Amino acid sequence: MAKSKGVVVLNFRLSPRKRVSPSTIEKVIALMKNAPKPILVHCKAGADRSGLICAIWRLVSHGDQPQRAYKQLSLLYGHVPYMWSKTKAMDRSFWRYVEYFRAQAPGHDTNAKASHVQKDEPLGYSPSPG
Repeated sequence: MAKSKGVVVLNFRLSPRKRVSPSTIEKVIALMKNAPKPILVHCKAGADRSGLICAIWRLVSHGDQPQRAYKQLSLLYGHVPYMWSKTKAMDRSFWRYVEYFRAQAPGHDTNAKASHVQKDEPLGYSPSPG
């Protein structure tokens, strides 16, 4: 149906329960940079993988501060990494990518607090701005 309406569909497999490596995120970013615009990012639930990719996109393409971009991974957008959910892997992937991004562009001021993030931060972890 999308093809009949002139919509280009690009698929990229990610698990909402497994951390996404910075190199995999780089592949998604490259795909998005070369994709026709506007872009709609969606996964099965439209919250976890979509939230991760939109947060990364805001960081990389829009120059958002990490704390602001991270809001794409929030209850507001249906991301619920609490109690029984294993989708906290998306949060961890985001902060791991922030560290990677800062290392790749040392002059880029992200004002990130990601360097203190532990691999097993409590669920719902959100660094305070500033």
